[in-house]
Amino acid sequence: MIQMAKCTDQGEEWKERWIVTTMEYCHDKKVSKKALRQQTIEHSGDGVRVSMEGVSYWLPIV
Repeated sequence: MIQMAKCTDQGEEWKERWIVTTMEYCHDKKVSKKALRQQTIEHSGDGVRVSMEGVSYWLPIV
């Protein structure tokens, strides 16, 4: 995660990898990029909210 946070190219591919990684690290929830693309993702302050299976998860964005 630290190496990802230092990455200067933070496009859509980076964002997907970051959300997949932080979902597992912060919420102990494994999710694939394919499954992630089917979820609602909203910007929320200094992070994002991912709605999945009726649950809303907040994740920081660096």
